[in-house]
Amino acid sequence: MFNCKLSTVAVALAMAIGSVNIAGASTLNIFENGPAPGLAIDVNISISGGEAFFSFTNNSTGGAAGAAIHEVYFEQNLASLLGAATPNTTGTSAGAFLTPPATPADPPGGNNVGWLGTFAGFDGNGGTNDPVNVGETWVVKFVLNNPATTLATLLTTLALEGSRIALHIGDCTSSSSCSALLIPPPPGNETVPLPGAVWLMGSVIAVGFGAMRLRRKARRA
Repeated sequence: MFNCKLSTVAVALAMAIGSVNIAGASTLNIFENGPAPGLAIDVNISISGGEAFFSFTNNSTGGAAGAAIHEVYFEQNLASLLGAATPNTTGTSAGAFLTPPATPADPPGGNNVGWLGTFAGFDGNGGTNDPVNVGETWVVKFVLNNPATTLATLLTTLALEGSRIALHIGDCTSSSSCSALLIPPPPGNETVPLPGAVWLMGSVIAVGFGAMRLRRKARRA
């Protein structure tokens, strides 16, 4: 009976752990008005519950300490993987608020990298919108057209022309804004976070094993 229960717990844990994968990327290819020393935009990409999450955090320093993400662009071929978007979702800083559409419609200087057109664009200027300033995070999620899409598939696709992510960033330097492409990590660099509850459950299982062994020793004595 104990072995049966333990197997059930193990399966449940495997299912829970496998439901969320995260890939981090902080490499940018500045294609308009670079270089920009100190510019640091960290991006986390994850898939969970049939949705893809993109989290952008502005950690710029030095000469780019005044940088702010004004627009975020998803290239047109991503429409094959991504559906309806929900910007400003859980994890977004109170001071950041970007909504569609982006203005301009395509990233400035996009012709320098053969930008094919924008599937989804988000803007932090005008009205109640606010760009992503240093120390802030902005999160957008998309429904996956195919819930079975893996993070590896998404990362591979984001590296292809026609399926890229571009940012238009204000004050990359003291005198100008810049545009940059996100360079995603290669598939295989995903990490699987372990919630505290998982670690706790593992401790309980370990204690259960110890208690069972003690009972067996006592019977033998």
